[in-house]
Amino acid sequence: VKNSLVENDPKALIDRYNEKYELVPELEKLHHRSFIQYIENLLSTKEDFCMENVLEKAILTLDEDISTEALKTNLIKPNLRTISVAMSGAVACVVHIDGSHLHVANVGDCRAVLGVLKEDHTWIAKELTKDHNVDNVSEVLRIRNEHPPSEADTVLRNGRLLGQLAPLRAFGDIRYLFLF
Repeated sequence: VKNSLVENDPKALIDRYNEKYELVPELEKLHHRSFIQYIENLLSTKEDFCMENVLEKAILTLDEDISTEALKTNLIKPNLRTISVAMSGAVACVVHIDGSHLHVANVGDCRAVLGVLKEDHTWIAKELTKDHNVDNVSEVLRIRNEHPPSEADTVLRNGRLLGQLAPLRAFGDIRYLFLF
């Protein structure tokens, strides 16, 4: 990805992206600025390219941008669409195929599954990711470790984060940032 971006003009890449996807008009400029900044940051990165790091950084950047955009807009003039996006939450699963390399990232209670053809010509489903929910022991431990011991019995209630969210990771969780 980075190599192809270096060879191309970032503005042309953005124009091609915008031709394919139509955004809500009042959010278009806001998202466009964030997208340009993301491309510029990616191009200026001096570290060695690693797809795992790029996917992780893209996910974290998107989550941060959703929150930042809502707050910026809210400080100028409340924009209910931006605020609702930042508060609604979303999960995602991304797969990148590069030759024989398969890179998978997920956030939330969604998963990637690979169909594998067995020798007997039947298919089996191979799970490539684990959901971020209360059935995932490592996620439950992570959540409990990130919260004060006094919240050990309340952070997860009825199989949900704070008694409300089924996925333990999600984009657009800004309303939960202000609870602590």
